[in-house]
Amino acid sequence: PPPPPPPPPPPTANFNTAEYQRSNGAVQAQAIVAYQAGATGAGVVAGVVDSGIDENSAEFTGRISSLSDDFAGSRGLQDVGGHGTAVSSVLLAAKDDINMHGVAFGATLLVLRTDTPGTCVDPDPDAGCTHADSAMARALDRATSAGARVVNFSLGGSPPNATLRAAMSRATAGGFLLVF
Repeated sequence: PPPPPPPPPPPTANFNTAEYQRSNGAVQAQAIVAYQAGATGAGVVAGVVDSGIDENSAEFTGRISSLSDDFAGSRGLQDVGGHGTAVSSVLLAAKDDINMHGVAFGATLLVLRTDTPGTCVDPDPDAGCTHADSAMARALDRATSAGARVVNFSLGGSPPNATLRAAMSRATAGGFLLVF
């Protein structure tokens, strides 16, 4: 029998839009090359260890994993300080011709809230949120079991303790990409 025909080329689309130009993360990553090759994050779960997410933001509608959780309490996912939402936006805000879009705008967001209760509402902007290593370790284990291919930690602080280092080792041994 004759060989099968080659696959069709990826659809040509203009990704160099005004929204793309406002998307500093995507522009800096030169993501347009990946988009033209068909990579948008679709089918990928991306975890964000941070202060939660603005659950009312249209940027994430229908793309927040049901496995998302608060690992430092029982407050839900709602972001009080805004940092988790900002980080999640750079990673995967929707491509909707509004504001900007994330680098992997087609990905599913796994919200891994780890901020210590009450620390993100401090009126001193230099105080910042705190995140216990034990909460981050539990969140990372959830990301691993949920099949997240990448997990972002945009947090400062002291070096990780043995519990968090062990969770990091389990994740990286499983082939997961951790971004700090």
